[in-house]
Amino acid sequence: MKPVIKRIIAAGCIVGILALIPVTIGVAGKTYHEELRKSDELRIGVLGAPVTMDGQLAIDLLSTDYLSLCQGQLFVMKDGPDAEPELAESYEVSEDGCTYTFHLRDGIRYHDGTPITAEDFVYSWRRIADPDTGSQCVYNLTDCMSLKNAEEVISGQLPTEQLGVSAPDSKTFVVELNQPCPYLLPLISSAVFSPANEDFVERMGDLYCSSPETMLCSGAFVPDRYVPLDSELHYKKNPNYIFADDVSLSGITVRQVENPQQAMMNYQSGGYDIIQVSGETVDLAKGDPALLTVGSGNEYFYVLNGNRVTALKNPNLRHALCLSVDRESIVRNVLKQGFTPVYGLVPPEFANEPDGSDYCYAKEDYSEITGFDPVKAREYWETGLKEEGISSLTVEMVVREMKNSEPVVDSMEKVLPGLHIEVRQVTNQQFFEVVAATDYDILFGGWIADYPDPKSMLESMVYKSVMNGEAWLNEEFEHILHTNCLETDPVKRMALLHKAEDLLMEDYTLIPYYYRSQNWLISDSIKGYSFSFRGSFPYCNNIRKESK
Repeated sequence: MKPVIKRIIAAGCIVGILALIPVTIGVAGKTYHEELRKSDELRIGVLGAPVTMDGQLAIDLLSTDYLSLCQGQLFVMKDGPDAEPELAESYEVSEDGCTYTFHLRDGIRYHDGTPITAEDFVYSWRRIADPDTGSQCVYNLTDCMSLKNAEEVISGQLPTEQLGVSAPDSKTFVVELNQPCPYLLPLISSAVFSPANEDFVERMGDLYCSSPETMLCSGAFVPDRYVPLDSELHYKKNPNYIFADDVSLSGITVRQVENPQQAMMNYQSGGYDIIQVSGETVDLAKGDPALLTVGSGNEYFYVLNGNRVTALKNPNLRHALCLSVDRESIVRNVLKQGFTPVYGLVPPEFANEPDGSDYCYAKEDYSEITGFDPVKAREYWETGLKEEGISSLTVEMVVREMKNSEPVVDSMEKVLPGLHIEVRQVTNQQFFEVVAATDYDILFGGWIADYPDPKSMLESMVYKSVMNGEAWLNEEFEHILHTNCLETDPVKRMALLHKAEDLLMEDYTLIPYYYRSQNWLISDSIKGYSFSFRGSFPYCNNIRKESK
């Protein structure tokens, strides 16, 4: 979120998962899976379902993943850190770096043949900022890019017409910023910034993007079987996509898998061409040449809310909690493959310094803050309890799933005598409501980068962000995050971002846990795939499926 969002990582709601079992269908003795293996339909098994298919509301990684298959962007991320033009043909940047002028390609159309115009981009960006939309993606316009008048429009002080976007003509889209944004092209490669046709959206009303009939798609594929929160979504090729001649797949089925072992069996029998695997399932696939691990800016952490629990304002108690998590042992013995312990907010192998070295601090640099040290943790804990005049502390931890938090709770309670953690599990929708209300003592959440820059990770802890809420505020941190792009010297700019991370970590308000690589099993019949810095769904437009 990011992000690796930055954007919040949602696991998706599981509704009625059906096992995929090979079925004989009496076609010359062949099984259904044998027929699929020879077809030009791609079948992908993933670990969750989309929360929404409305681009301007897509705050979670999975929703933007699903949308990436059917919505085109001005620029797109295919592989590596650089964005490539898609619906845009070219662009110019003003001398001060604050105005971007995008020129759209000739002949771009939605799947129903309606022309895509610059006004559609103006409308979609205004729709994000419009308070009536209620989009949680507004941070993209404020914290990420500092779009002109975005703060005032979002707060209702100015009408949406005064947002810093305009269309001088049907093929020219202009973006005006308050300050330079060196990562703007990767940022707007997200489905959040996909075009939207105002007439169509208004006509669909509350049903917009709730079914294939209520969607208007600008990408390579179009959903033709989609029920919100269902376990399977099918796409067909979009013949009106600007690069349709380069798309060889006739369709894609994306299915949420609940049983990893069953998914592995179906992959091996040809029921899936690509499956996402994690945890113990990665162990089963270890050594398989088809296993691909893709790094990402995808990090999980705990946020401590001193505004809800007075005792959590105490720096000694917060420091004790930071030092009480045995993340190395947990990751090695519980989470296993695909997870790597992390000690700061910006993960390793995500962003580089100007000299090409890894931006991420070494583990040792934050070891005194977040490294596992039960002896020091108890010392800080006992000191903090005395300062607060209490002998024990009960706090509530809000999580979306239990498995990865249970060992952390056990570690904390074992190391810190008198600590009792009550765990409240919530759905994805409830999670966002909890964060917005800062209704938690300790929050287990995740963040995925919206663009390959350290700022994208640090934005997760900006005051009133979709992850931090109102749990933590540091004026210097806010100032750096809002103004660092004014520094044109890249070395000095990175130094400012390091300073911001130091301010966060030295206040003991965030407990980093792990960053997560994406693990995929990809059949050797699948060619032409690539992954962006987010490490999420493969870029499918160039995929070819070859017969074995």
